[in-house]
Amino acid sequence: MKKDRTIEEDKVVTNDTTENDKSTDIKEPLDNKISDSNSNDESNKTDTNIEEVKKPSKNKKSLKKKLLLIIIPILVIIALAISGYFVYNKYFIYPENVIVADNSFHAIKLSWDYSKDENYEVIISSKEFSKDSVFETLKNNVELEDEYQIFDNQNQKEISINSLPADTDYYAVIITYHNSKDKKVYSSVSKLLTFHTASLDIKPIEDLTLGEVTDTSVDLSWSNWETNEKNIDGSDIEITYTILSTDSKTNETTKITDIKENKYTAKELSPFANYKYQVVINATIDGKESSSKESNLVETMTKSEMVNNLQATSSATSSIKLTWDKYDKLSLKNDDESDVTYTYSIYGSDSQDGEYSMLSENVAEESYTESNLDSNKTRFYYVIVTFTYNNQKYESVKSNIVSATTDKTNYSAGTNYSGGYSSGSSGSSSGGSSASSKEAQARVIARQIASSITGDTDLEKVQQAARIVQSYYSRCVYKETGSDYYTAYGVFIKGEASCAGTTSALGMVLEEMGYSWTHVNKNQWTHQWVVVYMDGQVGWADGQIGLAGYGKHPVAG
Repeated sequence: MKKDRTIEEDKVVTNDTTENDKSTDIKEPLDNKISDSNSNDESNKTDTNIEEVKKPSKNKKSLKKKLLLIIIPILVIIALAISGYFVYNKYFIYPENVIVADNSFHAIKLSWDYSKDENYEVIISSKEFSKDSVFETLKNNVELEDEYQIFDNQNQKEISINSLPADTDYYAVIITYHNSKDKKVYSSVSKLLTFHTASLDIKPIEDLTLGEVTDTSVDLSWSNWETNEKNIDGSDIEITYTILSTDSKTNETTKITDIKENKYTAKELSPFANYKYQVVINATIDGKESSSKESNLVETMTKSEMVNNLQATSSATSSIKLTWDKYDKLSLKNDDESDVTYTYSIYGSDSQDGEYSMLSENVAEESYTESNLDSNKTRFYYVIVTFTYNNQKYESVKSNIVSATTDKTNYSAGTNYSGGYSSGSSGSSSGGSSASSKEAQARVIARQIASSITGDTDLEKVQQAARIVQSYYSRCVYKETGSDYYTAYGVFIKGEASCAGTTSALGMVLEEMGYSWTHVNKNQWTHQWVVVYMDGQVGWADGQIGLAGYGKHPVAG
């Protein structure tokens, strides 16, 4: 029996960690058997009881050991996760939503979302860079090159930088750091941010204007452009202008640069040529040039060249005669192949620098006489060529200014010249007057006639003058010999005349009226008359018959 029990007990001991239910079943029969047998072996009984007491305690320790093996790793993992979270959150989470909050001239404001109590450095450069390269450089305690700007923002979440050149591309990152033993420990870097500083708003000029135009130059002007902005160093922004000049003949555009004023004279141009102009504003800001768009376009035709050899001479005490060369500067034909005709406009003034008024326009001949002047009177003149080309009117530049002075009065002040001619005159004036004296006497009569003329049109005025001269002629003796029959003096004073004399007399009256005229068939043994420009067209007048009209004289066919 003892042997069997011992075996059973050994089984219980051996299997107590794996078969708890079986050990309980075995225990009860063993206890009964020991009680019934009343074994005297106290030592065995004691051993048996000790084994029975020890069995539960051993099971509990084994279970705790298992639990510890499971719980401890879990706790370690949790601890590592928590510590990792804090470490990661402190050292590896970088600023997010970095944006340009404001962008102005020379200034930029950056902001970002980040709720942690961190320090920041803002790294900026005008050259593109790798954020990882910059980050590693700082982590290794290596200084960045001069091309980078570093701004220490500590634990702020935005920064304003006011010292950046305008109109420039920039690249930036935000780097977090903390201080450890007086050193910066860099922990994370944001994404690479790109931005462009504001440029100067240069609006184009809208009031480019043409000034004086000559045959070789054009004056241009425009509003001066200004700005209150400054360079980074506080100096004024340099403003210049560029002129764009286009020659329509070649269609080539020339740039005229570095103009510092708001006006310009384009020179060395071709006469009677078309040019187009625009202006551009240039602003040099922080050493970098910015430009506006082109201004409004202006276009002009340069004038044709001036007439040559303008001369002024006194032709009497009350008139000055102008002559010049025939204009041949331009050889033009209209698109319909018709010839372009040139006429002249005459301007006069009492002083060289005074105001000039138009004396006559559409003068067809290369001469003009200003009449009704005082004796010993100085006058100044210039001439302009006018012509119509393809239904558009053009002018030449002004000629050189010339001057002349009328003669002084040199006849007896008491002589009476009214009423046609002096009574008793007999072929030569008393006292043997010279030719200039005779002309002066005749011109007094011509001036009186001219002052009496009225009318609304040139033709009406010229017809009146022709009729009055014809009335003088009707009282004259017709002659073809002598020294006065072909002069105005002969018609108005001496009382002898011919068609040549009446033509000269009528011409003198027309001069006093301000008309330019031509003596037709002068010094020829044939009928003579006046050609005069009236009401914008060529006409004729005849003092012998007292008639005038447009076009050609009837005798001319």
